[in-house]
Amino acid sequence: MKKIMLMALAAGFGLAGSAFAANSDSLQQKVDTLEKELAELKVQMQDRNADLLDALVAREALSQSADTGVTAGYDNHFFIKTTDDNFRLDFGARMQFRHTYGMLDSAGQDNGVSSSRFEIERNRFYVTGKAMKNISFMLQLDIDDDGDHSADLYNAWVAYAFSPEFGLRFGCNDLQYGKQRPTSSGKFMGIDRMMVAQVYDMGRSTGVEAFGSLPVGDVKMAYSAGLFNGLKDEENTGLEDSDNNPVFVSRVMIPLMGTVKDFSNESDLAYHKTPAMMIGASYAFANNKDQDGLAGSDTLGILVLKQDGTYGTASGEGEVNMFGADLSYKCNGFSATLEGFYQRATFDNLVAGVDGVAFDNLGWIAQAGQFIDPEKFELFARIGGVSVDCDEDMYEYSGGWNYYINGQDLKLSMDITYIDELVNTSSTANYNQGVNGESLFLVRTQLQFQF
Repeated sequence: MKKIMLMALAAGFGLAGSAFAANSDSLQQKVDTLEKELAELKVQMQDRNADLLDALVAREALSQSADTGVTAGYDNHFFIKTTDDNFRLDFGARMQFRHTYGMLDSAGQDNGVSSSRFEIERNRFYVTGKAMKNISFMLQLDIDDDGDHSADLYNAWVAYAFSPEFGLRFGCNDLQYGKQRPTSSGKFMGIDRMMVAQVYDMGRSTGVEAFGSLPVGDVKMAYSAGLFNGLKDEENTGLEDSDNNPVFVSRVMIPLMGTVKDFSNESDLAYHKTPAMMIGASYAFANNKDQDGLAGSDTLGILVLKQDGTYGTASGEGEVNMFGADLSYKCNGFSATLEGFYQRATFDNLVAGVDGVAFDNLGWIAQAGQFIDPEKFELFARIGGVSVDCDEDMYEYSGGWNYYINGQDLKLSMDITYIDELVNTSSTANYNQGVNGESLFLVRTQLQFQF
């Protein structure tokens, strides 16, 4: 019996040892499995951390490139700019393809003279842009078929804005006098400027001009004031052809009513939902007195009465003061503009063949337009007048329509104009067919394309 018990105990210990050995082998396998999984997890974590690090580096690189990268596209103009908007170039062009039928009636003649022609009136290319946010610039070339088909420098200037209240512009630019003259030819209501604007046209000149906006109550007054070589002085003449006296030209514009969205266009393309009104005033002074023996040929031609009862253009030594005021209104597709001019010219010496040495000339413009189909089809009417020395009066009447295929960028227009007595010529506006007592009838049709 004792022997049997000892054998049972030995078998029990053997079984226990076998069980322990089996449990030990199983535990080792689990440990090995866990170590393998841990190693794999460690590799996965390392790969994931590497991917996260690469993503962070790529994102930082993308952020840095976004701050200094260059993009291009189209936003009313083709442009190239940095993504931080510190530098930008805009490229644009404008072409006006026009047909003009004209009938000229001379005083005392039974038969008028008619003409019909196609022309490319304006074919302009320009680059505008900004640099370092405060610097802006413009370069514009003009190519049309009025002259010898050559490219002429039209505008070229650079400006620095020290603040919204004050900046300086240097170079050649349109003189900011009046409402219609500084308006871009791509934003007219009629096909071209009126005869009155041509009479008081100061053209372009080279000089320096201050500009900015100043608070006036609850609104901002935009202003410009500058000194230039001369009125209509578009050439860099030598000293022997200069009167050595710069001219002064200034203009202010103040909103009077409502929220002004866009008054650069003569028509209400912005379609103001509530009435909006803008008032403007201009002043210019030219001193054409001979100094230092210089000839003085850069003065403005003044419309004068002659001793024979006709009128013409005279220039000589003296002074010219010019004042202008304008009022514009827009609401629900309706737009209206009133503009007036006063010119006081005093000559030091009697000009041969001219009746008098001082002249007070007046001029005015009234125009209105109404969209029949909002932002698409517009009817307009214009009237203007010139009074030479407050005595001889001449009038211009015009009416027509505009079909805006794609805003001002693609527009088809037509107008009919009658001038009862020509006082000025302009090949640009097709007023180049006669003067002195002659009346002009025009029918103009124009397709405008710009970008």
